[in-house]
Amino acid sequence: MGLNIMKLCLKALITFFLCNDRTTNAFRSVSSAAVKGGYHFPVALKPILYTTQKYSSLIKFSTKLKSSDEDGIYQFDEWFRSMSPTGEASSQLQHDLFPVTGRGLEWKGEEDTNNVIMKVPQSVCLNTSFEDGWDAILATQILNEWKSGDKSSIKGYISLLTRNTPYGPKVIPLSTAPNALRHWSTSQKALIPNKLSDLCDAQMIKWRSKYDAANGSVTQDQFMWAMEAVHSRAFRGDFGSFRGKGKILKGVLGILSSILLIYVGYDVLVKDYFLDNNAEYLAAVCAIAAIALPLLLNGGMEGNSSAVMLPYIDSANHDKTADSSIEYDPIGDCFTLKIGPECYKKALDSDGEKSKMQVYISYGEKSDDELLLNYGFLENMPDFQTSNDSDIYRQNLASLYNSRN
Repeated sequence: MGLNIMKLCLKALITFFLCNDRTTNAFRSVSSAAVKGGYHFPVALKPILYTTQKYSSLIKFSTKLKSSDEDGIYQFDEWFRSMSPTGEASSQLQHDLFPVTGRGLEWKGEEDTNNVIMKVPQSVCLNTSFEDGWDAILATQILNEWKSGDKSSIKGYISLLTRNTPYGPKVIPLSTAPNALRHWSTSQKALIPNKLSDLCDAQMIKWRSKYDAANGSVTQDQFMWAMEAVHSRAFRGDFGSFRGKGKILKGVLGILSSILLIYVGYDVLVKDYFLDNNAEYLAAVCAIAAIALPLLLNGGMEGNSSAVMLPYIDSANHDKTADSSIEYDPIGDCFTLKIGPECYKKALDSDGEKSKMQVYISYGEKSDDELLLNYGFLENMPDFQTSNDSDIYRQNLASLYNSRN
């Protein structure tokens, strides 16, 4: 009996450690006090709470589609290509600017479904545990990398986030979510229910308190910009054996301890150092400990959610019907993006013709409240309601929101 227990435990351990590359349905935008439960870090996000006070320097909506050089795309692509082969993306994939959705990912060529189209090394992904203060931690990491300039190991990604804006003591990059509710004017907010304005105010109050607690060397507006980048781009998920840089040693120790305990238990049974009845009991104890010890070292089965910034993957726009999956590959130590047939959608070009193919991913189930609060768009918005004029666009968003809610 004891030997059978040992065999079962060994099989379970092998399955747990070698096959445990959990998937997250790209629940993007970790947003909220209850923190997004969908993060991106996505997580199934819960609405985050912000402020009505206008921080004037924070991003003004631009109607100009900027060149890839000014937009940081060229710098990002050069940086990402330099990581090959650990970091790679399909040759059919490229950044582009779309009249309706803004910056996104274009697919050139035949559709490639149910295949991994991108691999992003874990080493270039900013990450932290998904617990209280996660967003401020990621925001601070972004700002520190931005201040490092060319010395940053993720300078290409920072160039994309800041749209190639060099750091300066009072410089504020363009917004990553220019139509998010916090950028609406008082007259624009008057078009939607008060509850949304209240959510926005509460969120901004929380962000300002986190800025005060951070005691950093950046301005409040810069911190707010970084928080917006985090809440509009981060993903949350339980990525299995992914634990972040500080926990790799614990994982290794857990595996080695399990192997040792299995060996001891097996040795006890085979060599029969003890009386038969005691040998089986001791072997069973070793088997249980072999499973329990790694879990204890790594914090148990639950509570291992991570919030992460995933370069390139986070450039894809959202469509809830997209059959995409983001996984952490422990063997390659990278995050992978796999897309299905519902990830491809025809997009308008500059002439208003649907000639481009855009690749979408799903951020998970998002309410209209959350989409307006953190992203500045609504799903299934008719093309004729979109506009490069921010005032008209926000009026159309308000009208669509009111018709649905």
